[in-house]
Amino acid sequence: MTSKNLCFKLMIEDLKRRIWTMALLLLGFFFSIVVPIAYAGSIPLEDYSSHGMWMRHVRTIIFKMAGKSNPFVVVVLVVGAVVCAVSGFSYLHSARQIDFYHSIPVKRSRLFVVSYVNGILMPAVLYFLTLALGVLTVYIFKIDHVGLISTVLTAYCFHMAYYCLLYTTAVLVMMLTGNIIIALLGIVVFFVYGPGVTLLISGYNQVWWETYIPMKDYGPNAIYEKLMMHTSPFFNYIKNLETDTSGHLLALTAMVLLVTLVLAVCACLLYQKRPSEAAGQALAFPKSKMPIKVLLVVPIALICSLFFWELRSTMPWAIFGLLCGAVVTHCLMEIIYHFDFRKLFSHKIHLLCCIVGSFLILCGFKYDLFGYDSYLPGRDQVKSVAICMNTEEEWITYGGVELRTYDDEKIYEWRYENNLDYVAKHMALTNVDDILSIAQKGIAQKGMETYAQSENDYPESITIQYTLNSGRKVARHYGIYRNQIDAEVRRISDSPEYKMGTYPLLLQTPEETRSISFQQFDRTSKVRVEAGSRELADLLLAYQEELKGLTIETRKQEVPIATIQFRTEEHEKAVESYYEQSYDYRHYTGNTEDRCYYPIYPSFTNTRKLLKAAGIEILEQIPLKEVQYIKIQKNLSWEEKDSSQATQEITYQTPEEIEALLPALVFCDYANMNRMTSTAWEDAEVQVVLTAQGGERGISCYLDSNRIPDFLRADLR
Repeated sequence: MTSKNLCFKLMIEDLKRRIWTMALLLLGFFFSIVVPIAYAGSIPLEDYSSHGMWMRHVRTIIFKMAGKSNPFVVVVLVVGAVVCAVSGFSYLHSARQIDFYHSIPVKRSRLFVVSYVNGILMPAVLYFLTLALGVLTVYIFKIDHVGLISTVLTAYCFHMAYYCLLYTTAVLVMMLTGNIIIALLGIVVFFVYGPGVTLLISGYNQVWWETYIPMKDYGPNAIYEKLMMHTSPFFNYIKNLETDTSGHLLALTAMVLLVTLVLAVCACLLYQKRPSEAAGQALAFPKSKMPIKVLLVVPIALICSLFFWELRSTMPWAIFGLLCGAVVTHCLMEIIYHFDFRKLFSHKIHLLCCIVGSFLILCGFKYDLFGYDSYLPGRDQVKSVAICMNTEEEWITYGGVELRTYDDEKIYEWRYENNLDYVAKHMALTNVDDILSIAQKGIAQKGMETYAQSENDYPESITIQYTLNSGRKVARHYGIYRNQIDAEVRRISDSPEYKMGTYPLLLQTPEETRSISFQQFDRTSKVRVEAGSRELADLLLAYQEELKGLTIETRKQEVPIATIQFRTEEHEKAVESYYEQSYDYRHYTGNTEDRCYYPIYPSFTNTRKLLKAAGIEILEQIPLKEVQYIKIQKNLSWEEKDSSQATQEITYQTPEEIEALLPALVFCDYANMNRMTSTAWEDAEVQVVLTAQGGERGISCYLDSNRIPDFLRADLR
């Protein structure tokens, strides 16, 4: 009983010593929660068109301020974690105070527990009280509070779990240091070191490895995001703030508290082993000086090396930056360790080892000593392959419709998916030999400019993902001029496996399809087929078969003449809901109507026949009667320019001229869907102005050089 009373008295005395900390936390929570809620509740109703809109807006603000996404609470808790850790254990950094505390007839472990627990109780109680006051404020303003209590409790558990983790990390740093300034620097290092090194590695990958895929949202690169998230309590906290954790809040809280417990035990053990004479020194444990120094000097040296490389792109400057970063950082740390400027060149062997280690890492990346760029698996090691040729099918929209909530209103929005991720998940080519041939040529190429053999040649951006027999996935990116790999690309692109992994529409079934839309010359119409009907299924299946049978040879000879869209039920709901949304939210849904249009080529005879049976007539060219005039603008070369004119602009308005021009016009959107075409385009911008209800509308076209009438060719000279 005496022991419990003593522990309680020590906690009371510790709280008295830290009244200023409690006052600071109380002010922070009050202005982060109560004041914003009260401000939201006092927003004038007159500013809104209806009471319902006012209620939705105010409720959204209140739930944000009382929920886990309140940014002000995050700031208060992060700062509070550092302040509570420093104020609770600052006596460890003072020789006079530590002599007093350790003279008290109480075990060190109990002294640790007293200060540690108080550092958690203070924000826990004050945060809970201000949340309760915020809820009371909501009741006073008579705001719709359905679900508010669960939101508040969820936020409280989430934030307090991460507060405990951040606070315990800061306490651990206090155990390792003997000076408050060094402790604050150490806390920053513990919070950002892991993500910083991860970014450094990613940066080196992007700069030195030509075949590295820099896209952070590409599946195989997710390891870097995971490293950033799991090597820092602070970044883990911020990342989970942006993530919906409602489905696994209990598991997340338990995991965070488990890590916190482990760190707390480590901190307690360090407290018991910490020598009293460590007060006033930079680090409490001398043996930790060398590892910490190496862990800081090497990354900073590599950062400085990368900085100077980016400035000049020469190896001497990269080495200069490495030397500067290593020497300056090492000297600063020696000064900090000894609090003596004369010690800046102590432990020269450590400095030499850091320089050599940093240099080896730099050379490993620069000269590909790790074999990253030269990686090529054996034929018998590969189970399947996925290939993404980014310049080929840029028009394809990946992703799908997603129902989201904005200000308590359900809004349909398009959720985009990265093309590499889609292809990696859906493509499994067995034609491994052609893929390996492409990769081998990509590895061998020394500069894409040496491979360009004609004006029509262009660099192909290719990403290859190997699925090895072990299940491991390895991805590489290459830039190769098309003439070098034309034969391989032909065989790959014409294969059904490639098309099934590239075109999402080929995986869509008639049961999933609700409606069909047709578009030609910037005019859209619905195809008259019923959902679930035989006509709809026949049209979808016919188009899929012709798309799968589309070859590169056909694409070289033809350009699309129209586009077609097969909407799923969710897609159709999104389009239909556009005018049902409040005006302020329509922009979220508006872009879904134009997604997932696919090209119709002249050779798609079955598709065209079924469309005609459904009442859709595909025109071969823009109707003459709809054209008001055609404006052609050509950029002049330097030899053709004079001081007053940089472009040549010609307008054709007579029916005879327009009729002669129409066969040479190709709608830009259709031409851009086919990079394979051998059609030569004239270097000119064409605007076709059509009659429209209530005015006019214009469409952009290309000029087919082989079909230009003689009078236009004469005018363009």
